Amino acid sequence: MEKRYTFIERVVDGVIEVVKESGKKDFIVGYRFSPREETDPGFNLEETLWLVDKLADKELDYLHISLTRYDRATNIAKYADKSMLQYVYEKINGRLPLVSVGDIHTREDVEWVLQYSDIAAIGTGVLIDPKWFHKILANRDSEIRTKLNLQDKDLLMISPGTYAFMEMKTSHLLVK
Repeated sequence: MEKRYTFIERVVDGVIEVVKESGKKDFIVGYRFSPREETDPGFNLEETLWLVDKLADKELDYLHISLTRYDRATNIAKYADKSMLQYVYEKINGRLPLVSVGDIHTREDVEWVLQYSDIAAIGTGVLIDPKWFHKILANRDSEIRTKLNLQDKDLLMISPGTYAFMEMKTSHLLVK
């Protein structure tokens, strides 16, 4: 782990140093990470918690966890009783704000996520329904588009590359 972290630490410290040298006071620096237990090499939850503990002591403005699904649990038995997001939030323990993303589409999803992070990032939800935020704020949840069909893809001007990515990562949201 130390060897893998050396590269990350050098990049983070280098970026922080460049920002300090620039004199910009409002330049935000964060670190986005993705526990990827299904890939090798990848960071499993235990390694991610180790990494997050190190990063939370850096002069970063935030950490950002990217999950395939916000409430996803690990396949490591000793961490099976909570979601990965919950474990990461506990590890950070208020040292830095946590942004989280991962298949967040409804008010209920956001409310759950905000128990274990400071900011919920909405990705595909806004691609599928560009008025998502307005509808949430106006309590018009029932009007939120949660699926994307081929006709809407063209109407929303979703590029072929973005649509291909959505097919690969969020096919459960596509209606063909």
